[in-house]
Amino acid sequence: MQGTWTTGTNTWRYHFEYNDHGNGPWMDETVVADRGTIPVSVQLNGHDYFERPVAERYSLVESTARWEKGATPGTQVLRSPAFYLTTPVGGGQLSAVPAELAMLARALVEAPEHRIALLPRGEARLESTGHLRVSLSGTTKILEAVRITGLGSAVALLWLESDRALFAAREGPMTLIRRGGSRRCPRLGRGRLQ
Repeated sequence: MQGTWTTGTNTWRYHFEYNDHGNGPWMDETVVADRGTIPVSVQLNGHDYFERPVAERYSLVESTARWEKGATPGTQVLRSPAFYLTTPVGGGQLSAVPAELAMLARALVEAPEHRIALLPRGEARLESTGHLRVSLSGTTKILEAVRITGLGSAVALLWLESDRALFAAREGPMTLIRRGGSRRCPRLGRGRLQ
């Protein structure tokens, strides 16, 4: 289950959890972004898949990025925009909360050549792979399918609505689909697009 809501201009709150036979992460996250695409502040609290405590902080002040992942701090002076993703807390995940990937996709859409540096290292790239028409409660939506690469050996597959809101995401073995979409959009779970 994932919940996403705004609490002010360019401020998002995320909650993400699931239960896998008694295990699973439970995350609360607040992200403040500049112009809505690049995080300038991240606060993440909760527990990972095995219920170990998780606390992660990130801030960007002027051109200096600072982060703290548990007991591991880091600092980097940025010469160009960079995107901070939290540490995955479950098998197959690419960040602690899947909604971060939708924010990364929005940043990549606006970035030159659809590429952006990742912190603390790496580079994410976006590729549009097609469109999918879905009908929910009598409303037809056209979803854009995108792939995000550069996230280690894994690839994130996302289906975005016209306003770039996350409709569905697939990270490794996990698929997350907006409520009401799973039975009506079986192709998302299998990753096929038409």
